[in-house]
Amino acid sequence: MSLNRKQLINLLICVFGIQFGSALQVANLSAIFKELGAATQYVSVLWLVAPITGLFTQPIIGVISDNYRSRFGSRRPIMFICMVLSVVSMVLLPNVSTLWLAVILAWFLDAGTGIYQPLRALIIEKTEKRERPLAFGWFAVFSGLGAIIASTMPYLFNLLTTKNVYELTNTENHIPLNVKWAFYAGAVAFLIFTLWTLIHTEETPRPKEKHTNNIMDIIKHKLFKSFMEKLKDTSVSIKRTAVIQFFAWIGMFSVWSYINLTIAQNYFGLPVIHPEASPQYQTIMLHAVTWTGLTIGLYEFVNMLFNLSFPKLADKYSVRLIYAVALLIGAISLMVVTIFHQKAALLITMSFFGITWGAILSCPYTLASADLQGKDAGFYFGIFNAAVTLPQIVGGIIFGFSFHNLLHSSAANVLRVGACSLLIASLIAFFQWKKFDREAN
Repeated sequence: MSLNRKQLINLLICVFGIQFGSALQVANLSAIFKELGAATQYVSVLWLVAPITGLFTQPIIGVISDNYRSRFGSRRPIMFICMVLSVVSMVLLPNVSTLWLAVILAWFLDAGTGIYQPLRALIIEKTEKRERPLAFGWFAVFSGLGAIIASTMPYLFNLLTTKNVYELTNTENHIPLNVKWAFYAGAVAFLIFTLWTLIHTEETPRPKEKHTNNIMDIIKHKLFKSFMEKLKDTSVSIKRTAVIQFFAWIGMFSVWSYINLTIAQNYFGLPVIHPEASPQYQTIMLHAVTWTGLTIGLYEFVNMLFNLSFPKLADKYSVRLIYAVALLIGAISLMVVTIFHQKAALLITMSFFGITWGAILSCPYTLASADLQGKDAGFYFGIFNAAVTLPQIVGGIIFGFSFHNLLHSSAANVLRVGACSLLIASLIAFFQWKKFDREAN
């Protein structure tokens, strides 16, 4: 089915809203965990809530959206439930006073981002194969635009308020007011833009026979009983791309979990061993959170520019070659971030990292969808998501338990490990391009 530009925008506008949840989480969750008493070495372990949640919930969400039937469609009711989970979690998360409750709400927020699986399946159903570079490129553009605004909101609220540092951080749980305001605004954006897509996107009617509206029956019969059979039928495109993804996402996880602390240590002089209750610590972390948002906003802007050009690049060059070059740029960028201490160098270097992030958002899904049709697309994208979640689990365990001993309590060392992992992913992608793509041509 061919999709016109207006239909594609209506379908993807919810990605803009979803990113208010994802980007605010990436920019602020580490700082929230630390403010609620998490030891520095365990921050990456606490971040495991996201990949562990995704590993188990996203295949389930995908298979439910493949098989559920209602008068509202198959995908949209599941997307609505995910939206409600995320919005409620975003409102509550910055107000909790205990670490365990923050972890639980982060779990619900991550479960809600399972909305991506039925959404990507909708894209497959509504596009022809030749249109998918455009569709997934625009997917990343909307994602980048939402993330730019979301990640810079704490900084913007900080500029707009007349409160000083003490007034901003003098809250019951010490989470700054500008961060709380950003989460509230993000929840509203998530709600409005997702509802827009749900209202303005029509699903293709499907035959009702051999399907049920009982979600537990769907999970039992369509997921558990046929899981191994479907797994054996996983396409070669998904398997090859998953290998690249594994190493790419260890690198990405290092950024998400430790960029905030790297900025605090390398660019604002936070000592490796520091008293976390001191006014100096509170001031440094407020500046670090603000600059983390700016940094993420910048690389999301470059991500958006990259993906505006991605459809034309994909017409001219192999998508796997584009991915390989982008991952190499990311490896170099992270290594440079750990060397310099000037804020201008941080912004310039992380702008180049935006090319890597843009490629991670569009290239693998374009490659993985090469052999997919609408049927069971939700399930296979859920399975493919394991190539995103498993490396984060591995990275979280490695970083968490080696932070003090092998990495000497330096967040920059975590990013160096991430850079090496991105380099490995780039080399694998180069090998696959030379071995398979060039041979095919």
